[in-house]
Amino acid sequence: MKITFLNEINYHMEAMSVISAYVKKEPYYEKIKEGLRQKYNIPMDKLDDLYEEISNIYDFVSNNIDIPKDKLDFYFSYNDDEAPSLGYLLMSFTLYNDDEATINNFLELSTQEKLKRYLYLLNENTDYGLLKVDYENFNDKYYVNYINNSNFETNTKLKYILLYYNLEDYLKEINDIINKVIDILKKKHDALQYIADEYQRIMSEEVEKYGDKLLENYDFKVSIDKDIVIKPLIIRANTLMLKPWFADFNNDILDKRGAYIGIHVKVLFDLINIYFINDEKIISTLKALGDKSKFDILKSIKETQMYGVEIAKKLNITTATVSHHMSNLYNLSLINYVADNNKMNYMLNKEAIEELINALENLFLK
Repeated sequence: MKITFLNEINYHMEAMSVISAYVKKEPYYEKIKEGLRQKYNIPMDKLDDLYEEISNIYDFVSNNIDIPKDKLDFYFSYNDDEAPSLGYLLMSFTLYNDDEATINNFLELSTQEKLKRYLYLLNENTDYGLLKVDYENFNDKYYVNYINNSNFETNTKLKYILLYYNLEDYLKEINDIINKVIDILKKKHDALQYIADEYQRIMSEEVEKYGDKLLENYDFKVSIDKDIVIKPLIIRANTLMLKPWFADFNNDILDKRGAYIGIHVKVLFDLINIYFINDEKIISTLKALGDKSKFDILKSIKETQMYGVEIAKKLNITTATVSHHMSNLYNLSLINYVADNNKMNYMLNKEAIEELINALENLFLK
């Protein structure tokens, strides 16, 4: 399996991401950053720096959207535990391609054929008590009964039933909305393209380091033999996804599989590795603090950086013992190395102690 990263911006996907966030009527990136801070203990100043550029782009686009809010809500609002919004559902077969030929191929299908594909999509990708679709007897009565017998929320059922009778009008209006947002996004094309170019450069270097094992670094397990071509997600910067198989009309003959990885995924995994304290790390750290020699070493370098020989003399232990303990303490992020006049000094990492205390507080006191 060969992995290739591209710098191509999928403007349909980016526009959908902006609209989906916009209709929620909440500070989009502030909520994301706070969630990352709480879950992984990443300092907010690190997250502020990371999200500043795309947050500015999102603010620019959302502030320039001039589309009636009731129309946006009807097509694009959804609850996280509900089925896809009408906008997402109707764009599903074009969203992942972003090329006119593929989009036109889908738009040229008959209304009935489009509806069958949408129903198949709902059947395959949701868990709402849907039965297998009987395509031979597919008509308006069958469709309405099919939706009514599902476990969708009442409001969602109504939207999906209206879809049967208004598909082409809905599809045209949603395309018009998406294209209006794309026009706004393209006013920031230079900034977006720079982000995409840097993404391609950095991730291509990662491919050189890790080869086809790279995706495992991000807990992104792929059990396919085809080569993977990966594009950036900019607005949804934390997201990883394979291009759904249904998005390709000739999937059987394709020799590559598409995927998307958010521009911040690598950096976030790096930050999580630094700051996140899971149960295993907490236990290992507490074990280290429970060892008297390690405990005394950490106390000795609380205020002053010292090198190995100084620590050994102060604590009346051998330099070999100091070296052995330092390796373990460094792996737990409890110490920092400081180079000074060709000597390697050690210093207590007070931030790591604070993070441990916060983690214990969250576990046992909140």
